[in-house]
Amino acid sequence: MDNHTLWGHLPLLVRANSKESVEYILQSLWRTRKVGLDSADRDIIREMLQLDNESDLDPLLVCLRMLIRRCVYENINKDEIQKLFPSEVLPELQRLLTLLLQKFQREWREDIQKDQVTLPRLKAMTWNMANPDTELTDPVAVINLKLQNDTQSNAGEMDVKFQLAKDTLETMLRSMYCIRDQLSDNGGSDVGGGGGGGGGGGRWPWQLRGRGGRMEVVVVVAVVMVGGGGDGDGGSGGISKVAVAVVANGGE
Repeated sequence: MDNHTLWGHLPLLVRANSKESVEYILQSLWRTRKVGLDSADRDIIREMLQLDNESDLDPLLVCLRMLIRRCVYENINKDEIQKLFPSEVLPELQRLLTLLLQKFQREWREDIQKDQVTLPRLKAMTWNMANPDTELTDPVAVINLKLQNDTQSNAGEMDVKFQLAKDTLETMLRSMYCIRDQLSDNGGSDVGGGGGGGGGGGRWPWQLRGRGGRMEVVVVVAVVMVGGGGDGDGGSGGISKVAVAVVANGGE
């Protein structure tokens, strides 16, 4: 279905009995942008628009979702929203939808920012050798990570400490060699794919990604929280997984 055909379904909004009804439809579409409308929402909207056939509703919803996406995700300011409409759209509909999209654009863009996951960055790492407080005599390395969280809601530094025995360290080093090799193969280009999962493959979970013109390695570190009363861990505590973004090359 081309855009010209989609625009032809917008006049169905004229059947709404009020501006508030159209506002409800737009808000419902935004609220359900990840999962789609459920049957109850669809029935409410169909009743608002006095539509007898379910098949009449979908093309209209597709057109409205397209408008919302362009308004929110593209670099369009409030004054340019009206330019999204072709000339065949009724002027009164253009004015109404422009008014409502201008009303919600900022709020919806803020929702998008909240949806984005920003991982803490590795700022510094120190380590030392220690003997575990058990009958075993094998030494372990105690790793201290200082992480920088750049999210507006929780900005600041955090410290993560965990220990590595020799076998675990060897597994980690194998993963780091894989990361080095993939960085070399990609030549510093932006990629979104990444390395293998943990566990059976003998590797730590990690992913290589491009962010802001630089390469980052996202490593998931499993940290034993001593004294946490975790499940099935002999009372020694739970296991917390911390994802860390490590900048792999310095270029911005």
